[in-house]
Amino acid sequence: MKWLIGALGLLFAGCEGAPAYTIEMQNVPEGTTHLEVSAYVAGALAKNTPTVPFNGSRESFTFGLNLGRGLQGEPSISVAARREDGCILAVATGKAAVGSSNLKLPMITPEPGVSDATCKAQPPVILSAIRRQEGPLANMRSSMLIYGWGLKPNANIVLKSPYPVQCDVSNTECATACPTATTCTFKDFASGNVINIPCRTDCTVKAEVVRSGPALIQLEFDSSKNFLQEGTFDATGSPGMNVRSVDLLQLLSGPLDINVSDPDDSSINLKFSEAGQFGPMVQK
Repeated sequence: MKWLIGALGLLFAGCEGAPAYTIEMQNVPEGTTHLEVSAYVAGALAKNTPTVPFNGSRESFTFGLNLGRGLQGEPSISVAARREDGCILAVATGKAAVGSSNLKLPMITPEPGVSDATCKAQPPVILSAIRRQEGPLANMRSSMLIYGWGLKPNANIVLKSPYPVQCDVSNTECATACPTATTCTFKDFASGNVINIPCRTDCTVKAEVVRSGPALIQLEFDSSKNFLQEGTFDATGSPGMNVRSVDLLQLLSGPLDINVSDPDDSSINLKFSEAGQFGPMVQK
C-alpha cells in the first residue's frame, strides 16, 4: 500500500490526486513502528505532524507527501522515526531540489543514544550535537549540526563556552563576551609555587545559523568573528604575566553549552550541553 500524507492528515494515494513529493527514507532504524512528518511551510513550522505506519524495508521506504495547493516555495521537510512507545530513534531533514518532486532522506541516529525521557519528550527537543571540521589545515572550517525535533525556523540560538580564558584587564570586548569571573590556577615550574590568575568564562561563541528544518539546525563558525584577544608574552619571564590568545580554537577546545529559545513562547527554553554526550569509555 502506498501512502499519501495530505495537508490535514494521512490519506490513501488517490484521495487528493498525485502527491506533490515522493519521499524515500533510507537507513530506518530497527524498532521503528511509524514515521512522523514535519515541515517548514512558508517560513513557519507546520502545525500538523501526520504519521505514516512503517512496515517496509529499513534500507528504503517510500511514501507520498502533499502539503496542499496553497504552498509557496520549496518546503524543508523533516521526518522522525518513532518506536511504538513514541521514542524518537532517528531523524532526517532535506529540501527537494528546484523542479524536483523526489527527495531522499537518510536517517541520522543520535550518538550517543539518548535517554527515554529525552526521546519521548514533547517537542521541541534537542537530541544531539555533532561537530564537523573540513578544509585544509591552514583554513580549517568548523561547524555544528544540532539534531532535534520541532525546532522552529525563528528559534534563538546561544552558544556558550565554559572554557576559562585569561582576558587582559584592558580588553573590554573579551570581558563582555566572557561575563563570568573565575580563577585559573597555574604552577610555576621554576619555583613550584601555585599561582592563581583572574580568568573569565561562559564566553559567547558566534555562529551563522542555517535553519535546515524541524529536525536540524546547522551552525557555521567564523574564526574572524570569534577572535577576542591576541596573545602577549612577558619578556621578563614573570610567572602569570603572559596573556594567552582567546580565539575560536580555544573556545571550541571543550564542550559547548547550547541554549535554544522560542521568541514566541518564553516558557520554551531548551538547554543542552555537549558534555552530556560523552559516554563511558569502552575498551575493545
